[in-house]
Amino acid sequence: MSFATYVTSHWAVNDSSVYLASLPIVKYFPALMETYVVPPPAASQGKAGNLWLGSAGQITPVHYDFSTREPGMDGLHAVVAGTKIFRLFDPAANLGRIPRRRSWWRWHQGAIDVLDPDLDTHPGFAEAAWDDVELAAGDMLFIPKLWWHHVRTTTPAAAVNFWFQSRASEELKLTVHRLVMEEHLASAAAMVVPRDRLANIVAFYAKSAPPTGDALDRYLAAPARVMALDAFLDIFAAIGADRAGAEADPDLAARLRAHVATWIDAHLSAHLLQ
Repeated sequence: MSFATYVTSHWAVNDSSVYLASLPIVKYFPALMETYVVPPPAASQGKAGNLWLGSAGQITPVHYDFSTREPGMDGLHAVVAGTKIFRLFDPAANLGRIPRRRSWWRWHQGAIDVLDPDLDTHPGFAEAAWDDVELAAGDMLFIPKLWWHHVRTTTPAAAVNFWFQSRASEELKLTVHRLVMEEHLASAAAMVVPRDRLANIVAFYAKSAPPTGDALDRYLAAPARVMALDAFLDIFAAIGADRAGAEADPDLAARLRAHVATWIDAHLSAHLLQ
């Protein structure tokens, strides 16, 4: 069965459950590249766009966009067909109100159903503020870096999104979003990771063999030690890398990395004194 046949026979049927998330178009559907223009600055950073397909009722739980290579991304989400509703949460206005998952690299994902919140477990969410935005075919939404968002597909929908870096939003991490970043780091420092998994994580960032025995116990006692490794800190300097294109700013990258390193050092010092 061809992909086109699958889409027309399954995706557009309301009682079918279909979800295709963030599939790189340049890799899987290069012919589609001729049907749209990649907006700047995504184009200058070599971003070609990602395809999304979802049946009616599909839900993407609340989260903000963060990857293992980039410390949060700005995004553009363009709906090609169908309708979606985005629920957007300004992170600076919702500090401490959206609980986070605690497993490795899931700190940017909420641990709450924003459509049916358990306020007994998470009473802070009662004070959360948000805006709902409905998108239809031809609409494009800008999702600022670090903004929480929940997505509900209300009719079978197709969309293309673009993630990119910008100096302006990175600068906000040192001003308006300073506490937001520190909340992110605090959640990372409180990570819950199985012993074997943590050993592999340390090996990846330390570029060494997995630690064992007492060496691994030190990381288990204070997981933030992983965050103090150079390769982990370098993630927060992504705006200085060549892949940031015209937005690259090595000075800003150095200031961001230094801020994160200072926070981690202070956290570890406080933890070790307890």
